[in-house]
Amino acid sequence: MRLEIQARRWSPDPGTTAAYILALWDHYHDACLALNTVDFDGLLTVGARLLHDYPDFARQRAGRFTHLEVDEFQDTNSVQNAILDILAARHRNLAVCGDDRQPIYGFRGSDIRMMRAFSKRDPETTVVDLIRNYRSTPAIVDAANGCARAMPERLSVSDMVAAKAGGGTFRPEGREYLDDYDEARDVAAEITKTHDTGAEWRTMAVLYRKRTLKNLLEDTLVRARVPYAVVGDLGFFEHRDVADALALARVLCDRDHTTAWKRILSAGGWGVSDKAFMETLGPDGAWETVSRLAGRKPKATALRDLLFRVEYFGTCGLPQSLDEARLVTRGPWGGIPPRDTREYLVALWERFLLPPLTADKERALARKFATNSGGAAQRQKLLEDDLEQCALRVRLLADLVDDLRQQAASWQAVLDDLALQTDVHTADRDVVRLMTVHAAKGLGFDTVWYLGGAIAIPGIS
Repeated sequence: MRLEIQARRWSPDPGTTAAYILALWDHYHDACLALNTVDFDGLLTVGARLLHDYPDFARQRAGRFTHLEVDEFQDTNSVQNAILDILAARHRNLAVCGDDRQPIYGFRGSDIRMMRAFSKRDPETTVVDLIRNYRSTPAIVDAANGCARAMPERLSVSDMVAAKAGGGTFRPEGREYLDDYDEARDVAAEITKTHDTGAEWRTMAVLYRKRTLKNLLEDTLVRARVPYAVVGDLGFFEHRDVADALALARVLCDRDHTTAWKRILSAGGWGVSDKAFMETLGPDGAWETVSRLAGRKPKATALRDLLFRVEYFGTCGLPQSLDEARLVTRGPWGGIPPRDTREYLVALWERFLLPPLTADKERALARKFATNSGGAAQRQKLLEDDLEQCALRVRLLADLVDDLRQQAASWQAVLDDLALQTDVHTADRDVVRLMTVHAAKGLGFDTVWYLGGAIAIPGIS
């Protein structure tokens, strides 16, 4: 079934807009029926309708349970509550647990008024006020109580009581920043300062509501050489663009780096596959193997060009003069001297590894929008935004490699430091954790920063 929606000029009239949205919804609903499928909301609405319209079905389902328990009740919506009412109507054994001071799913239809009116709907309800906090320090509990007192119509009028004693003299600290860059720099500096006082990296965490908030912080942490791991998302060194550029950096440092060549060849478009490379890898090393394969394959023009760039970098990477370095004239970046490691690495990535990456992303988006005849513009915008992020990450990596090169006594030392950087970001080691507030549930840290009005909170969990 093909859904055609005619584009219309936006109307300031709420009635016109509402009618259009309703028509769009009807088309979407009909499409779901034709495909015999439901979306996430449909799992709830269809279930509620079945229970409401078919009493025998409702009695049969309700009879399977003698007790119902619901956690995080403050985040339920009207459809979920309708399902609960029907299932609990027979035995009336319903226990719910929640905190009306922590509603976070209003954007998905949750209504905190349902929790606050729970005991009014059923006068026999017993309310148990759980006020003891077993996880946070008294300073944190006091701060939470101060925020809760300002909330209107809260269900519990009792303050929380910290069961954990101590916690030192630290109190939550709120800071204002000029912009997101200023915030990221300050948080990174505070993390480093905290570590310098003797705290382990693993005792610290940075929380955020949306993953997009961590991008600038990752940039500053990489530059500050702070080891971190992103929970529930890709870390900096786990992105394909960064891993590809890192492989290029490694072969510039050591042209016999086997795993780096395998990574580069796996990107495709060389006329030589990573499988062929590994199958023919001989005792003479990776460089000779790649050179031999490139010489045998007429279509391996790009690979031969890359080999030239790597070899030239090895012989002219430390030129006596800038004029000597500018002898490189082949390729679109002929004016970039090998001495400029940063720009040379970025240029290599753009010339050799960006095209296959772009092609793969285009194919993925084409599959995603295969049934959307009008999605070409949206697809192109997503591609451009994604590639822009890739380029920013690669340039950041190039900055890191160049900084390491300026500080290291040898290229081997650069390789060793890069290996340490990537290992520490991907392994479960002594690292700072970056995660959403949701992902932090159940975890505890000595010091936490919250992005978006960063708040350092020692002792929070």
